[in-house]
Amino acid sequence: VIADLNVRTARILKRIMPDCRLHGLSLGSNRPELFEDCIAEIAKLGGTELFDTYIYHGYAYNPDSSYERVEKLIEICAKYAPNAKMRQGENGCISEWSDRFALANYPWSENSQAKWDMRRMLGDLGHGCGSSVYSICDLQYSPPYAPYTYLNRKGILRANAKHQVYQIKKAYYAVQ
Repeated sequence: VIADLNVRTARILKRIMPDCRLHGLSLGSNRPELFEDCIAEIAKLGGTELFDTYIYHGYAYNPDSSYERVEKLIEICAKYAPNAKMRQGENGCISEWSDRFALANYPWSENSQAKWDMRRMLGDLGHGCGSSVYSICDLQYSPPYAPYTYLNRKGILRANAKHQVYQIKKAYYAVQ
């Protein structure tokens, strides 16, 4: 289903904007098996040439531990879409302790967030992957979009529950 949606959407976009650059899949995982299943299906549909990059993300307490999987993703991408690159599309570190979401239950701080973001971005660069940081500012989750209210502190700008930015974190300068 995800492969079909990606290919159908890409063909529409390419028809309307022939020179657009497209990023495929945007998988919420860096599991090579999942990526290969998806890109193999895209290949069966004749769609691998539609995408400039394929996106993955996967959170790890130590960013270096992700790169064994990333190397496999790169190999798989080369097998099915040799002209495409891999791109890390969502990954970030919280700036304080949290009991929810990715990287929870660890004593994070603004210092460790900045170091983690830099380490992950340098690792992406070293592996030839495009990179992004999740997110520009802290996010307030609340119903009806989330089952509970929660302020996710992965942003590189500190925001309050009203979405007002009130502090630049150390990670902002590190990412810059």
